[in-house]
Formats: sequence, structure tokens, C-alpha cells
Amino acid sequence: MTLGREPEAHVLDFLQDHVAEKGAVEYLLELANCPEALDRRSRMQAAAPLFVPPGHYYSPVVDPAALRASGHGLKLSNAIAGVQIDWDPMQALFERLAEQNAGLEFPQRQHPAARYYADNDMFCLGDAFILACMVRHLRPRRYVEVGSGFSSAVVLDTLDRTPDLATACTFIEPYTERLESLLRPADQARTTIIRCDVQNVPLDVFRQLGRDDILFLDTTHVSKTGSDVNHELFEILPVLASGVVVHFHDIFLGFEYPDQWVFDENRSWNEAYLLRAFLMYNDVFEIMYANNAFGRARPKQLERVCSGASQSPGSGFWLRKR
Repeated sequence: MTLGREPEAHVLDFLQDHVAEKGAVEYLLELANCPEALDRRSRMQAAAPLFVPPGHYYSPVVDPAALRASGHGLKLSNAIAGVQIDWDPMQALFERLAEQNAGLEFPQRQHPAARYYADNDMFCLGDAFILACMVRHLRPRRYVEVGSGFSSAVVLDTLDRTPDLATACTFIEPYTERLESLLRPADQARTTIIRCDVQNVPLDVFRQLGRDDILFLDTTHVSKTGSDVNHELFEILPVLASGVVVHFHDIFLGFEYPDQWVFDENRSWNEAYLLRAFLMYNDVFEIMYANNAFGRARPKQLERVCSGASQSPGSGFWLRKR
């Protein structure tokens, strides 16, 4: 993605070791600032110059200094005007999930008995626990995932532990290196992998989802002209049948992003704001569970059923279409 090319075969092992040592996020930041990436970015900008520089009031890329001066991030709240968040049903769902999944554990590091391991920078323990619980609770006939990797590993591990559950899994992922590094040889035959952008996937893939099936979305988190986020909200969600459960990732308390992402890394993601606007005065989609909000509000309850999850409750956000 950053260099615009596939890595040579002889450097793949080195890259995997490098990512394991540094962490995926640190590696991506390092890669984004290497000479080849900077040169490619310079050529792309020369071909399509920016209307205004980053940080300008017309730019979607924020100015962290101006944002900090405004006091941004100091007023996070679970109360969002126009968005119906019902804590009693969320608490009741959590209690059912906890009862159904007592003793559910995940290895901290790579282990031959599991695909998923918690020591990764992409999908933390709290998210893994709730995803596994949701699969066992909902018992979906179909699971369609857009943006695959460690979450896919959680689902396949959960299905292995639940032999009476036959869920057809479809993974939509244009960059499959991480996914394929986690899969076992037999997984290729039991799953469908669509190697392209979600914008190019026929809508019939999503129309076939039924009640209690799961659509798991974890894509670029950026709304812009032609983006996957726009396509998911504007094209895919409207065609879903009643009862389909939808997951968005990286949705935090108050529909805001962590300060580190905003001020230190300047990610300038905006999916959470679009989702917040989508849910305002929306009586078609109900909020089932919010990993981050619940985990931060009730960490002791989460820790009792999943040791270590209170430190990393995750950021999954679960909806159901009425």
C-alpha cells in the first residue's frame, strides 16, 4: 500500500520478523517515512497537487496544535445527542455473553493450538473476547468480514471450539498478507477469500445475509470521495436484511479517537464522526454493544470474565438492523 508494490518473495520472512519485533503500527509508520515511500508520495502529489496544505481549514487533515489549543478531547461522554444508547440491554447482553463463555481464553503469544494471539497491535484481547462471544451467541449461518487478519483468526478459532456451529465465512481483503500468515492450510478450502476492495464486491454478497448473520467492518476508517467507508454506509447497509448484526471497529467512547492518534500520530480518521451522524435519530439500526464504552465504564465486570481485557477493552461497536 505505502510503496505501491508487492514485497519481493525473498524479503517476506525478514518483514514478518521485523513486524513481530517492532509491532505492526510502528512498522507502518517507519515504512511510510522511508525514502522510497517519500519519493512515491512526492510524485503522487506532483501529479495531483493538494488544493490546500494539511492543517488548512479546508483540509481534512487536522492541525494538532490548533486542535489542542481548542481543548479537544476534554469532554468525552457516553451521552450523545440524538444517539440512543441503552445501557440496561447492553448490560443484559454482556451478562449472557459472560455466562455462555465462562473460561474462554486466548494465548498471549503465537501458539500452535490457535491462530489468534493477544500480543498484536491490530486486534486486542477485549475485541477478540467479544467477537468470539458474539459468534457463539448469535450462531450465524454466514459471517462476512471486510478487512481481515487477526479478527478472522478469532472467528476460525471460535468455530473450531464450537463444532456444532457451521458458519460460512467470507473474508474481503485486498491486502491478504497478514490474513494468509495466520491461516492454516485447510482454511483455504473452508473459507471464501475475496481479494479486492469492498467497492468492487457485488452487493448480492451482502444481500444474502439474514437474521443473526454478522457483517464485520474494519477498513480504512476514512470517509472521502470513493472510499470504502462511504460505500459501506451508503450502499451496503441499506441493502441488509432485518436482523443482520453489523460491527464497526475503532469506535471509541464519545465517537472520538484516542489522543495519541489525534495529536501524536495525526491519523485524521473520520469514520467515527460519519457513523455518529448516521446513528443520530436513526430508528432502523439499534446499538447492541460498545466494547470501549462498556469496558471503560464497567472494567471490573469485563476483567472478571476475561483476565487482562479491562486494560484493553477494544473498540468494536455492534449494531443490529431492525
